[in-house]
Amino acid sequence: MTQSTINPIIIFIWKNRFKNLILAVILLIASFLIVLLGMDKKYTAVVSIIPPSGSSSSMGKLGALAGLAGLGSISNSGLSQDMNRGILESRALQYKLLQTNFSYQENGNTVSGKLIDLLEIDSSNPRELYEKAYKAFVEDILFSDIDADNNILYINVTLKSPVLAAMVANKMIEYLDEIVKKQIVNEYSEQSQYIRSRIQIISDSLKMSENAYKKFLEQTREADSPEYTILDMQFQRQLTVLTTILSELQKQKELLIMNNMFTLSPIKVLDRAEPPYRKSRPKRLLTIISIFSIFIFLQLLINTSIVLFRNFKTNVIARIDE
Repeated sequence: MTQSTINPIIIFIWKNRFKNLILAVILLIASFLIVLLGMDKKYTAVVSIIPPSGSSSSMGKLGALAGLAGLGSISNSGLSQDMNRGILESRALQYKLLQTNFSYQENGNTVSGKLIDLLEIDSSNPRELYEKAYKAFVEDILFSDIDADNNILYINVTLKSPVLAAMVANKMIEYLDEIVKKQIVNEYSEQSQYIRSRIQIISDSLKMSENAYKKFLEQTREADSPEYTILDMQFQRQLTVLTTILSELQKQKELLIMNNMFTLSPIKVLDRAEPPYRKSRPKRLLTIISIFSIFIFLQLLINTSIVLFRNFKTNVIARIDE
């Protein structure tokens, strides 16, 4: 766009400044109305959880002993805040939450029903209804963040009702605790069963070795022969190895029991969600400025289009006259 084109645009806007000003005022009023009447207020309830204290140390010792016994490392995934965050964002938990009944008082009236109904999602198809609900959770309702300094997990739930937002946030923590606890109990059962089976196998092997060594000592007459010395060393070495492994497995079993005691309540709530008093959305001033800026841009675009159209029309008429 050349300077010869820009100047007529500026002149046109200046000549029609009163009309543009009136239109700008109308657009500003429209922006206010859109924000005040067309956008629903939303409230954000926040709940925070911390990882169980002492669990990491116990699991570290347990993993070291597992390595000594040749069993590999024992997972502490149930204690990970990243895992908790992933569970909160999973469809399994969200589906359970959508099926949960909530009842609360709002403006003197009792509101009750399943969360899927309280969200007021417009759809007649059940499958589409839940797909929209899952999408709403990801994009608008649920937001989680892990503090890098203290590893605290913050869960934000945003809804039109402040009471419902707090109830949903706290209910999510209850379901998270159930899922994580079930996972930890399953892992504990599997690990405990495996350790018990290994202890039984090693105990049987140790008993057989002891009986064999006892029988060897009873039947051997020449205690000073080289063959006797070699066999005696082999028996003692085998008994030492089996005794050491059995001792480590017993320690590992005790540590596993202790660690399970730490994780009886895996989700530690720092602050429960309370109904917020102030809305979190929309940010009225920022929203009005944004909408008004778009309107002003469109107004300038219309003025520019009128000038360009008139110039084009003048040029066409001039060519026809020639």
